[in-house]
Amino acid sequence: RLNWNTNATWMITSEQKDTGNPLSVIPKYTINNSLNWTITQAFSASVNWTLYGRQKPRTHAETRSEDTGGLSGKELGAYSLVGTNFNYDINKNLRLNVGVSNILNKQIFRSSEGANTYNEPGRAYYAGVTASF
Repeated sequence: RLNWNTNATWMITSEQKDTGNPLSVIPKYTINNSLNWTITQAFSASVNWTLYGRQKPRTHAETRSEDTGGLSGKELGAYSLVGTNFNYDINKNLRLNVGVSNILNKQIFRSSEGANTYNEPGRAYYAGVTASF
Protein backbone atom coordinates (compact mmCIF):
# COMPACT_ATOMS: atom_id res chain seq x y z
CA ARG A 1 0.00 0.00 0.00
CA LEU A 2 1.28 3.46 -0.94
CA ASN A 3 0.41 6.64 0.92
CA TRP A 4 1.44 10.11 -0.27
CA ASN A 5 1.30 13.22 1.97
CA THR A 6 2.06 16.82 1.05
CA ASN A 7 1.83 20.02 3.06
CA ALA A 8 3.02 23.54 2.39
CA THR A 9 3.71 26.76 4.25
CA TRP A 10 3.77 30.18 2.59
CA MET A 11 5.08 33.21 4.49
CA ILE A 12 2.96 36.25 3.65
CA THR A 13 5.12 38.59 5.74
CA SER A 14 8.42 37.63 7.30
CA GLU A 15 10.15 40.76 8.58
CA GLN A 16 11.00 42.72 11.70
CA LYS A 17 8.57 45.62 11.84
CA ASP A 18 11.06 48.17 13.22
CA THR A 19 14.02 47.38 10.90
CA GLY A 20 12.42 45.78 7.85
CA ASN A 21 14.92 42.91 8.15
CA PRO A 22 13.77 39.46 7.08
CA LEU A 23 13.23 37.12 10.02
CA SER A 24 16.27 34.94 10.60
CA VAL A 25 16.57 32.02 8.16
CA ILE A 26 12.87 31.86 7.24
CA PRO A 27 12.22 30.63 3.69
CA LYS A 28 9.44 32.24 1.63
CA TYR A 29 7.78 28.81 1.39
CA THR A 30 8.33 25.20 2.45
CA ILE A 31 6.78 22.17 0.73
CA ASN A 32 7.02 18.77 2.45
CA ASN A 33 6.32 15.56 0.54
CA SER A 34 6.33 12.03 1.89
CA LEU A 35 5.72 8.78 0.03
CA ASN A 36 5.17 5.85 2.41
CA TRP A 37 5.14 2.24 1.29
CA THR A 38 3.77 -0.48 3.57
CA ILE A 39 5.57 -3.51 2.16
CA THR A 40 4.35 -6.06 4.71
CA GLN A 41 2.44 -5.73 7.95
CA ALA A 42 5.78 -5.42 9.79
CA PHE A 43 7.99 -3.59 7.25
CA SER A 44 7.57 -0.13 5.73
CA ALA A 45 9.70 2.40 3.89
CA SER A 46 9.35 6.08 3.10
CA VAL A 47 10.97 8.75 0.96
CA ASN A 48 10.77 12.38 2.07
CA TRP A 49 11.39 15.43 -0.09
CA THR A 50 11.34 19.01 1.24
CA LEU A 51 11.60 22.09 -0.97
CA TYR A 52 12.63 25.36 0.70
CA GLY A 53 12.04 28.73 -0.95
CA ARG A 54 14.60 31.52 -1.13
CA GLN A 55 15.83 33.13 2.06
CA LYS A 56 16.82 36.79 2.17
CA PRO A 57 19.70 38.02 4.35
CA ARG A 58 19.38 40.83 6.87
CA THR A 59 20.41 44.24 5.61
CA HIS A 60 20.47 46.09 8.96
CA ALA A 61 22.52 45.02 11.97
CA GLU A 62 20.50 44.06 15.05
CA THR A 63 23.34 42.93 17.35
CA ARG A 64 26.91 44.06 18.09
CA SER A 65 28.41 41.06 16.27
CA GLU A 66 26.44 42.02 13.16
CA ASP A 67 27.80 45.58 13.43
CA THR A 68 31.35 44.20 13.14
CA GLY A 69 30.82 42.40 9.84
CA GLY A 70 28.66 39.54 11.11
CA LEU A 71 25.89 40.02 8.55
CA SER A 72 25.62 37.58 5.67
CA GLY A 73 24.98 39.51 2.47
CA LYS A 74 24.18 36.43 0.43
CA GLU A 75 20.61 35.54 -0.52
CA LEU A 76 19.99 31.82 -0.47
CA GLY A 77 18.08 30.49 -3.47
CA ALA A 78 15.49 27.73 -3.32
CA TYR A 79 16.83 24.24 -2.62
CA SER A 80 15.51 20.80 -1.71
CA LEU A 81 16.49 17.90 0.57
CA VAL A 82 15.67 14.20 0.16
CA GLY A 83 15.67 11.52 2.85
CA THR A 84 14.56 7.95 3.39
CA ASN A 85 13.43 5.87 6.35
CA PHE A 86 12.79 2.16 6.99
CA ASN A 87 10.70 0.71 9.85
CA TYR A 88 10.45 -2.85 11.07
CA ASP A 89 7.95 -3.90 13.74
CA ILE A 90 9.53 -6.75 15.69
CA ASN A 91 6.30 -7.21 17.64
CA LYS A 92 3.38 -5.03 18.76
CA ASN A 93 5.57 -3.31 21.38
CA LEU A 94 8.93 -2.93 19.62
CA ARG A 95 9.86 -1.08 16.40
CA LEU A 96 13.26 -0.55 14.77
CA ASN A 97 13.96 2.27 12.34
CA VAL A 98 16.93 3.39 10.25
CA GLY A 99 17.26 6.20 7.79
CA VAL A 100 19.30 8.74 5.93
CA SER A 101 18.49 12.43 5.86
CA ASN A 102 19.82 14.70 3.12
CA ILE A 103 20.77 11.75 0.88
CA LEU A 104 22.23 14.00 -1.84
CA ASN A 105 24.49 15.69 0.76
CA LYS A 106 23.31 19.23 -0.04
CA GLN A 107 25.49 21.55 2.04
CA ILE A 108 24.84 25.20 2.68
CA PHE A 109 27.59 26.79 4.72
CA ARG A 110 27.60 29.89 6.85
CA SER A 111 28.98 32.85 4.97
CA SER A 112 29.59 34.73 8.23
CA GLU A 113 29.46 34.07 11.95
CA GLY A 114 26.31 34.18 14.09
CA ALA A 115 23.15 32.23 14.69
CA ASN A 116 21.15 33.98 11.96
CA THR A 117 23.20 32.61 9.05
CA TYR A 118 22.57 29.49 6.96
CA ASN A 119 23.93 26.09 7.90
CA GLU A 120 22.76 22.80 6.37
CA PRO A 121 24.81 20.03 7.98
CA GLY A 122 24.88 17.60 5.06
CA ARG A 123 24.01 13.90 4.99
CA ALA A 124 23.19 12.16 8.29
CA TYR A 125 22.44 8.56 9.21
CA TYR A 126 20.23 7.55 12.10
CA ALA A 127 18.78 4.50 13.80
CA GLY A 128 16.29 4.09 16.60
CA VAL A 129 14.22 1.76 18.69
CA THR A 130 10.69 2.55 19.85
CA ALA A 131 9.22 0.60 22.74
CA SER A 132 5.51 0.88 23.59
CA PHE A 133 4.09 -0.20 26.93
